Amino acid sequence: MTARAIVALTLAVGTGAIAHGAVAVPADLCIPVGQLPPGITLPPGTKSPPGYVRLPPGITVPGAMTCPGGGGGSGNTGTSGKTKGSGSGPATYSGILRGTPLPAAGTGRGGVLAVGLPGGDVAAAAALSSGGRFTLKLPAGTYGLVTWVVDLKRGTFTEVASALVHASAGQARTLPLTTKLRKRTVAAARAAAGFALPPGFTTVTAPAGEKWVMVDTFPGGTGEHTLLEKGMQDMLTVDLVQAAEAEKARSGCVVAVSSLNNRVDELVNELRFQESPLVDPSTTVPRGHWVAPNVEVRGGISDSAANHTVTASVQIVEGGQVIGTASHTVDDANVFDLSPLLAKDVIKALCSVPTAYTATLDGTSHIARSPGESLDVTWQGTMQLAKLADAAGGPGNAPGAWRIYGVVNGSMHITVSGSEGDCSVSGSADGTAGATDGNLNVRTDGAKHPYEPLMAWGGESVPITITGADPSCHGQGDLPLNGASWAQLDTPASSNSFTLEGSADRTIQPGWTEHMHWLFTPQVTAS
Repeated sequence: MTARAIVALTLAVGTGAIAHGAVAVPADLCIPVGQLPPGITLPPGTKSPPGYVRLPPGITVPGAMTCPGGGGGSGNTGTSGKTKGSGSGPATYSGILRGTPLPAAGTGRGGVLAVGLPGGDVAAAAALSSGGRFTLKLPAGTYGLVTWVVDLKRGTFTEVASALVHASAGQARTLPLTTKLRKRTVAAARAAAGFALPPGFTTVTAPAGEKWVMVDTFPGGTGEHTLLEKGMQDMLTVDLVQAAEAEKARSGCVVAVSSLNNRVDELVNELRFQESPLVDPSTTVPRGHWVAPNVEVRGGISDSAANHTVTASVQIVEGGQVIGTASHTVDDANVFDLSPLLAKDVIKALCSVPTAYTATLDGTSHIARSPGESLDVTWQGTMQLAKLADAAGGPGNAPGAWRIYGVVNGSMHITVSGSEGDCSVSGSADGTAGATDGNLNVRTDGAKHPYEPLMAWGGESVPITITGADPSCHGQGDLPLNGASWAQLDTPASSNSFTLEGSADRTIQPGWTEHMHWLFTPQVTAS
């Protein structure tokens, strides 16, 4: 089998599978500028995307990838289907699901999720029509398609990683999907290839300021509605993607929906499997990292004789701070209205202008203002901030609409350790915070949100104890901390969301420096 040999495989993993039809060398491969190996001659007139070099047709090298933005190449073939056209704009994938009975109106739902590889975001989602038809609009790239159907009348739930596709800009494809799997397993393919799977796939944290949302399962359904415990996850994922697209067009707020709970095992195993000699290396997806979500939607379902109630909370993964809540009750005939209602609430919690903030603050300060003085001050605590006013214009005559938040209450734990000459110094204090401890200014319009915290210490001092071998090293005192700050910026920082996290270093006076870190978590009640 040559390097350009066509491979026809079906990879089945657990209860799902990723089906491969004819997979050939992609016609539009690029490599980052500076990484082109010697000995490759580019055809005259080669046009490349900014920052990349377009490889000659039929050539692949380590590190090659589908050219960003497509344009100049033809569509790659993933699963079997018909391809038309190329050019600019998103690729259009449309087709019909076969292999599983479709639910009657009002008794179920189905959908298709396009999971970006290798990042793991749900780039597009489509609900299945009553006839099983779907249409996806995809940016250029590689995607695993996850298909699901929940049918309350039949009491079935089907979810399968059903296809791997390589989308090119402007491409139009007809793509039939099926949930009927042929019996080719990862174990069999691995044994035939004689290779070992690599170590576990690595996840990385989402970039600062970006909202990556994962939907958890919704326990609590009874009777036939126990299917909603898992089905709600897929339904809400589809509705969240569509609600996020609408909100982005309306306000510029960007929310990425993570696929980590949607057949991630099959998709990761697909990336592992592609390292097998069975697969043409020029057609494989570059291995990378799954982006771990930083926001999670958790909830539950409760049933009564006539009604169904779903509750949900939107919370930060690290620390568990709740930034939004929602609750809806419907009758039996409208149970499938719950997911679209929740999706709107989640987007509201993530994109609406906050009415309040919870601030988590910590930092260190080093004081060495004279010979022999070396004191370290640390602090950590939380504060609650509420809206004070809206303003046209921000700090330093900055343009736009701004909201000002003031401290309502809070607490801070402060410790001191170090030395003064031959004496040791230690101490601690627990202080409360109030309106005199400062405010937070946030720009509320636009896709990005400049912000400026101005939260100074309100004249606190820390009781200290002085000890040491020298007779003079005994006694009590106070260390005043006037001039220090909990969180302060001299010029606004910028965030991609209303979750504001950052740090800063300041020199208070010669020999006195401080490092501050903050996380302002927005508070929005969605219902």
